[in-house]
Amino acid sequence: MKRKKACPRTFENNYYMLKLVFQASPSYVIVRFLSKVLQQGMSLFFSLIFMRMVFNAIENQTSFQTIVIYVGFMLLVFFLLGIFQNWYTEIFEPEKKQVLSEKLNTMLFQKAVEIDVLCYKNTDFYNQYTRAAAETGTRPDAVLNSIISLVSGLLSGIFVFCYLFTIDHYAFLFTLVPVALSFCIGKRLNRLRFDINMKNVPFEREEGYVRRAYFLPDYAKELRISNISRVLFGQLGEAMEGLLANIREFGFRMGFWSFLNQFSTSVINSIGAIAYATVRMIILKNLLIGDYIVLVNAITSLASTIYSFTQIITSFMEHSMYIDNLRFFLEYTPQIRDGENALKPCGGVLELKNVSFTYEGQVKPALCNINMEIKPGQKIALVGHNGAGKTTLIKLLMRLYEAEEGEIRLNHVNIKQLKLSEYRDLFNFVPQDYIGMGMSIAENVAMEDVEKEGQRAKVTAALKKSGLWEKVSALPKGMDTMVTKEFDDGGIVFSGGENQKLALARAFYKGRGILIADEPSSALDPVAESRIYSQLLETFRRDTVIFISHRLSSVTQVDRIYYLENGRIAEQGTHSELMKLGKRYAELFQKQASSY
Repeated sequence: MKRKKACPRTFENNYYMLKLVFQASPSYVIVRFLSKVLQQGMSLFFSLIFMRMVFNAIENQTSFQTIVIYVGFMLLVFFLLGIFQNWYTEIFEPEKKQVLSEKLNTMLFQKAVEIDVLCYKNTDFYNQYTRAAAETGTRPDAVLNSIISLVSGLLSGIFVFCYLFTIDHYAFLFTLVPVALSFCIGKRLNRLRFDINMKNVPFEREEGYVRRAYFLPDYAKELRISNISRVLFGQLGEAMEGLLANIREFGFRMGFWSFLNQFSTSVINSIGAIAYATVRMIILKNLLIGDYIVLVNAITSLASTIYSFTQIITSFMEHSMYIDNLRFFLEYTPQIRDGENALKPCGGVLELKNVSFTYEGQVKPALCNINMEIKPGQKIALVGHNGAGKTTLIKLLMRLYEAEEGEIRLNHVNIKQLKLSEYRDLFNFVPQDYIGMGMSIAENVAMEDVEKEGQRAKVTAALKKSGLWEKVSALPKGMDTMVTKEFDDGGIVFSGGENQKLALARAFYKGRGILIADEPSSALDPVAESRIYSQLLETFRRDTVIFISHRLSSVTQVDRIYYLENGRIAEQGTHSELMKLGKRYAELFQKQASSY
């Protein structure tokens, strides 16, 4: 693919961001522009027109009353402008920034839900995602500020140039040399800033991970009863070394160019303006004191305006590099999506025909030539050692991953032809490593707002079936208790087994569907495990159920067992058939039984 030229891409990216901001809050864009124009306009009026009027009036011996009127008028204007600016700064802007942040983050999060799950296993993609998420908080406002500053700077620059030209036809030349230098230096600085920020991303992620580990309750026990802190401190040290190495690599160059930039824009311009105006007033004697002050102010103001203008242009280039990350993410087209004329799924037989799948960067397939038929209402189990491909298989079934070879069908229709959201909604998934979210127990179970009495009754029934109701009903706030203490000191932190019961309650709440339970009882005691499996088989007796389990005693009642090994189906049949076969499944079952 041919890369777009820098300038068109810079304009395109910044315009893209402006559209996002305007769509999110048009009033914020309009009022912010008005505020900037008023602020800059009054500053120029005071430093150029007003100052010239007052000093020339004094030198020309204008009446004191006229001068007082000038001053009084300016005080009134500044008073009214101050009221407006305070309202804008303290009330309007903070409110609109919150609205803008919420809308842009919502857009980002909605896109995150659409992204293929496998993308999160790609380090480069994940780095771009984290950078896009980080930039959403500041970059849109920075782009808006640059665009408004560009327009207002252009207007004020034209005004200052015309006003300066009425005083001196050649004074504007003092602004050109330092501004040209600044433009060239600014491009170099922005490139260096972008490069160091990009090189910092993996180290900042590692540093952030270590910081989270010391605040999240998930790691609290390990940190206190093991020496894992040494490893974490080592990771933190490596991250810091990486960040420091980047500072050492870029710091001197950035400091050098920054100094050169400041020197060329401030010292050369200011000294030149003062020297030129002094020669005209003292030696040539063709300049009034008011004109002297205005001439110096106008030259420095024009230089500052043009300098700001060039800085804004270079800032657009900097913005563009970051916006590329955000656009890549927001415009990313998922590989797993609805095709044209997607069909509405209807229940039927689930079939896997010669399905194979290999993870990116791996040579050995995670699944190879899988053939399976799951009839409606059938209860099956996927068993085998860790890494056999069981979890990969169910992710393919739920179309979280896409089969590389072969096809998966529902009711004889390839699932790629079915409407994705409705197809996934057919499944009722109980993950092995479920962790409650920072919301109420009821919301964790229902996965929606729970406001109606019927919903609450349904949550209660689901908690009773999962075996968690006794614990929940004893809490002061019952099912309204917050899960985790992150937002509420009165919240509850569930144990591993209780989290599994919470996940099961969610499955019971959803009810009908193809139930997939990935090690649903790994953290439960044998009595609770037996009760849960009986409850699941009873509740979902008319539904298809797929169990993944390492405890073979829990799957003896299913209709069919698939024993996976090295990504292949090594054995299949009922429990009794596999025991009679006397091979891998039977051997593993007997080993487990001997230890019970």
